[in-house]
Amino acid sequence: MSTGVLTFLLQACGQPVDPNGKATDASSNTMSDPVSIRAFNGAIVCADLSDHGDLTDALIANRNQVGPWETFELVDLGKGKVALRAANGKYVCADRERGNVLYANRDAVGEWETFELLTLADDVKALRASDGSYVCADLEATNDHAGLLIANRAEAKEWESFKIEPVRGVNP
Repeated sequence: MSTGVLTFLLQACGQPVDPNGKATDASSNTMSDPVSIRAFNGAIVCADLSDHGDLTDALIANRNQVGPWETFELVDLGKGKVALRAANGKYVCADRERGNVLYANRDAVGEWETFELLTLADDVKALRASDGSYVCADLEATNDHAGLLIANRAEAKEWESFKIEPVRGVNP
């Protein structure tokens, strides 16, 4: 991710930024103000924290309004990398042992919790997991799981495009 993209995201989320595009926060990892993630079909991404068996804490694009479960923080890891922290305080991972489905269930940021945030168009972004695969909102998933976020695509097309929008008035 270029410095310009990160600067734009930080400024859009109300973060102060110095002339070099760095957040002025003194901590080593700068967190954005709360954001929501909107899939290409207009659905808002949710870290579904209710008990769904194997899909508890999974990210799914199936909501029509933003609440706490649809609120995330972007964490700047440097060198164009970001992490996402969900409302439950956990980091989002692309779990390679579970089909690369995105889950908000990690206490710390490691390789699987690291993403590149890429610009596809003016306000359209893509997330690329650490294994090089792009995150998609899978509308072909079955059993009420349409919109499940999975990092399993070789290139970013329509289903792999998202808008990241500042959230006001919702506490994660």
